[in-house]
Amino acid sequence: MQHAVEIITAELAKEVQCYRELLEVVQAERDILLNGDHKRLMGTAEQKLSLTERLAAAQENRREAMVAVSGTPDTPAKLIDLTPFLPQESRADFRSTVREAARLAKRLSQLNEGNKGFIEEALDTVDHLLSIITGSNKASTYDSRGMTRGSAGRRLVAKEV
Repeated sequence: MQHAVEIITAELAKEVQCYRELLEVVQAERDILLNGDHKRLMGTAEQKLSLTERLAAAQENRREAMVAVSGTPDTPAKLIDLTPFLPQESRADFRSTVREAARLAKRLSQLNEGNKGFIEEALDTVDHLLSIITGSNKASTYDSRGMTRGSAGRRLVAKEV
């Protein structure tokens, strides 16, 4: 059991490191999206893929060790349940690492949602501009006075953040 707890601790540390690196990549991705340097996006996508593969491997190893600790695959132990199996001097560090992993995962999710919003707005703008140019969407094209027809209303063409 002690060996499984050591594996869990090591894999959790790997997860935290992956989350930190992913945060850096996602923040760089945000800067790329805001600055319009889209040629660099493919590099961040490759970095994210590599890091998520490392993260998934660490999580899988940790889950397997947690099943070994609990003895039942249907109800593996929770990270916080492992604290009593740790030496007294490392319990506080372990709890801190668990909290940090949760905090980093939450922050990563928030940043990804923000980046998703930027991309969706950009695609919506491109779609709208293409429909204006091609005249394929009569409800959102302009009439002879320069006003939009239909219920399309005004649309933001550029956004600064």
